[in-house]
Amino acid sequence: VHGGDTFDESPEVRVQRAHAMEVEWTKALGSLHTQSQTISLPHFLNLHEDERLAGTLRYPFNVGTTRIGAASVDPPDMELDGVGILPLHCVVEHSAEAVTLTAFNGARTLVNGVQIQPNHPVELRHQDRVWLGSNYVFRFCHPGQASDQPAPDYMFAQQEVNDRCVDLPTRLVPVVYHWLSEAVTKVNQANLMASDLQQRVTFAPYLSRTGGEAPTGGIVMVSATYEAGGILTWDWDKFSVRLVDMVLMWQEWQAHDRRPVTYPPHANPFVDVDSQLIGEGTVYLHPLANLIEIITQVSVLSPLANVEGKLHLSILPLERQGGQGPWAPGVDLFVDRPEDLLHQTIALLVKVHTMCFHSTHPHPAYDHTYVTYRLFPEDVAVRTWEDSSATVRPVFEFAHTHHFEMTAARLDHIRSNSVQFQLWGQPCLSTMLLHPIQPPPAPPAAVACSLDSISLPPAPSAPSEVCFESLNEANLMASELNQRCVYYYKSNQVHVKCAENSFVWDWDEFGSRLLAMRRIYQTPSKMEDTICWNPFSHPNEFFIGTADIWLRPLSNSLTLKVEARVISQLGRPCGKLKVVLQPCDGDGIEYGGEPVEGLAELETSFHFNLQIQHCLLVEITCAQTVVRYTLDHHQHQTLPSASGAHHYCHTHTLALDPHTRAYLTSGTLCLEVWGVHHSPLLDVIA
Repeated sequence: VHGGDTFDESPEVRVQRAHAMEVEWTKALGSLHTQSQTISLPHFLNLHEDERLAGTLRYPFNVGTTRIGAASVDPPDMELDGVGILPLHCVVEHSAEAVTLTAFNGARTLVNGVQIQPNHPVELRHQDRVWLGSNYVFRFCHPGQASDQPAPDYMFAQQEVNDRCVDLPTRLVPVVYHWLSEAVTKVNQANLMASDLQQRVTFAPYLSRTGGEAPTGGIVMVSATYEAGGILTWDWDKFSVRLVDMVLMWQEWQAHDRRPVTYPPHANPFVDVDSQLIGEGTVYLHPLANLIEIITQVSVLSPLANVEGKLHLSILPLERQGGQGPWAPGVDLFVDRPEDLLHQTIALLVKVHTMCFHSTHPHPAYDHTYVTYRLFPEDVAVRTWEDSSATVRPVFEFAHTHHFEMTAARLDHIRSNSVQFQLWGQPCLSTMLLHPIQPPPAPPAAVACSLDSISLPPAPSAPSEVCFESLNEANLMASELNQRCVYYYKSNQVHVKCAENSFVWDWDEFGSRLLAMRRIYQTPSKMEDTICWNPFSHPNEFFIGTADIWLRPLSNSLTLKVEARVISQLGRPCGKLKVVLQPCDGDGIEYGGEPVEGLAELETSFHFNLQIQHCLLVEITCAQTVVRYTLDHHQHQTLPSASGAHHYCHTHTLALDPHTRAYLTSGTLCLEVWGVHHSPLLDVIA
């Protein structure tokens, strides 16, 4: 012990201090006993997947009744805290004849992997495995009973639960069985939290038909079935991320004395409004080997192998002049021998017409639907137009012409393979919420006053009623004015989810926009001549993300060509930036010498060309992009580009002082990508 006179204290003082520590330890454990203590009463022995923690705590049962549950005003005899533990979860009765366990309504209580019936006592026997809630598992030990079976461990208890909760295939390799067993455990935890939080959704794991080497590779998937009729599928990564948010939501609910916690749909981890794969349709290409057109309505199968509907599409061979038929009698493009097409330039027109959903739900299940496909594996994926409407019959009417040279590999692909047309879309809230979201309270009286009299809510350090009232007010006004935006609070910021983009505002930005929203909400017809931007969505210019370039190769006079990932404010990849950094002389002429060992061989200044060639964005829509960066205390930017091709080149000269040498050796160049987003004005304004 540092900073005290512990080493000089007397033996009496040490004994007193040790006794005080023992009292505090006993108080913390309650009536629990440690592994080193021997007890003769029937007791629970904790099991854990970490063998070092298994068997470290014992909970004895005295003669009589022992109440088990979560902390409450009336504390139980055995207090547990975790997902699925009710304030009064179960009771253990210890009598001279037997030890029985009785669960109450809604309590997840398993004995040897089987859920016991509420209010029906079950006799516990030596070595029985008992699960309480989602995470607590014990082995029941009765010193007065003998058992021939070896003492079961955590893995044994987990496996018997999995065997009874889900029909696991018997021919799975052990590693896949382990993945699916782990998935069952976490899915059960999610279902318990959904039940506690009154989220009407049920999760279930399944094995996908796609390959992979781990759950993150796509072997284990999770289906979410909503009582409102929606059925969604999540990959394991997505489910794992949302499970963390579910736990945080559950902890907040528990911290508020188990009172209902209201979250906007876009901030609710149990509700999914992200664009996702609806299903795939398979089209076999072998007719094209004879230049025979393909006109079909292909069945679209969901990841759960359910038929979602029919996709109407066609693949048409074109003549050299671009004609696609119908041909005159006796004239067509048919070839008898596919080998005659080798080394010829072929043109195929792919048309994606409409999709017809097979749905018994009273409302459409998806909106913002689109189709993607690859004609050949090496091709870049082609994406159709997006139908933003919520309909059971989205219309695409998309056409794309593919020109390619017929090689032996491509001819073999056409003869024996197929093309997968993937249908994507955003789930509609009506398929996930049984009851419509209750409208927030009416805007405060200040809305009817002059703008100068409106006071902004203070920036909250934690979610509060004032915070949620302001967000609900913004959501209500956006809904009534047909603005496809939803606002929710997270991490001291306001997150905005629009039809195509997601971004973040600080509280001051949201407050100033709330004033503008109120002004439009009061007198929208008077705003025609004054408004030049839409306060419900992003301003004309907005920050998209950053791309970092490591400068170390420049210190060796090496040319650096990279496609750097653009990371958004939310920490997600949202595109790529193609950049070239090229050492040169003072006139911008490319350096043609040999690589150098380091900056020590360079002179007092260093020259290089920075080329920003192309910016490719994913899932972000904007009219133009601009790239900005700061170098040597000067700001630079490209010209706005609508296509993403910037063709920017600038020669930089850096003085090689100690700071610059260190920067080139171990620093990065941060490129900021900005967008110009021409948001459509309100229908009542424009």
